[in-house]
Amino acid sequence: MTAIAKVTSVVFADDVRREVSGKDILIGVFGGDVMVPALPTPMQIALWVQMDVKGKSVAVEVEITMPNGAPDGVSVRFDLQGEMDGSASISTPPIGTIVTSEGDIVVRFRMADGKDTFTEVARKKIRVAVPSPT
Repeated sequence: MTAIAKVTSVVFADDVRREVSGKDILIGVFGGDVMVPALPTPMQIALWVQMDVKGKSVAVEVEITMPNGAPDGVSVRFDLQGEMDGSASISTPPIGTIVTSEGDIVVRFRMADGKDTFTEVARKKIRVAVPSPT
């Protein structure tokens, strides 16, 4: 049987950690746009990706592009071992970058066999926060 995986949701956060029990802890989740105080600004982003998977030894790749192209072509590969038929989650480590412009963080996904091209699965806007009048 050919292994398949379909992304059902992507969460953008500061960090994602896995407990000994197997539960994931999402820290600093970006619920709306990513608001930064000024440009350029350093930031880190981690992704938590929920998928429906079927097959044995599913291998996937996740690619992340920042508005200014940095980090340039960051791609993370995940190898999920064992027979699977249901829901699974993966997470990236925090990826540090310097954001130099407003725009979208784009997340693309594909099976790691190289037969498919990357498909966009999520997008999150980075904007400079406008200070409120005092």
